[in-house]
Amino acid sequence: MKTIFKTYGMLSNQELKQYEAWAIETEQDYYDNDELPSEETIYKCICADIDIGLEDEKYNLDKELEGNILCIASIGRWNGRFQGYKLLGNNLKEILQDFACDEFHIYFDGFNIKSEGWHHDGHNYIEFRETRTDKNLDNFLEIIYSGKELTRSIINYYTKSLKPYVKAIYGW
Repeated sequence: MKTIFKTYGMLSNQELKQYEAWAIETEQDYYDNDELPSEETIYKCICADIDIGLEDEKYNLDKELEGNILCIASIGRWNGRFQGYKLLGNNLKEILQDFACDEFHIYFDGFNIKSEGWHHDGHNYIEFRETRTDKNLDNFLEIIYSGKELTRSIINYYTKSLKPYVKAIYGW
């Protein structure tokens, strides 16, 4: 799994320690003595760097696609899990939305771009796919909307992986 972007709340303990060490070193340049920056200052420094990282990834992923991006989701809500979708435009950077999640992680699993996100009701899982322009997408959207089982063959029939774009951009 290769991370494309993650918010503060999705950082592992190791990543958080690395960020904290970097933030302390960065912020100490503004102090005349050996005083450590406050936890709030460290947090703000880390969040500012994460925001810059998001803008960098938007630049990296600014790629027009042939088809639109389809988000196929398993949505965690207060009353259970539900299947859903959202149709985006045809620019790859559109995957960098928070999709109503407080914290999220967007990554490449070797085959697809996926996202995990947390919000007040639960945990969402999203797979991003490019729509095939030669297929009737309405049929596929009805399958998703009705909650019918989504097999890999059905998904592959109506959509295609974003893998070629990811490989071209990141070399993974």
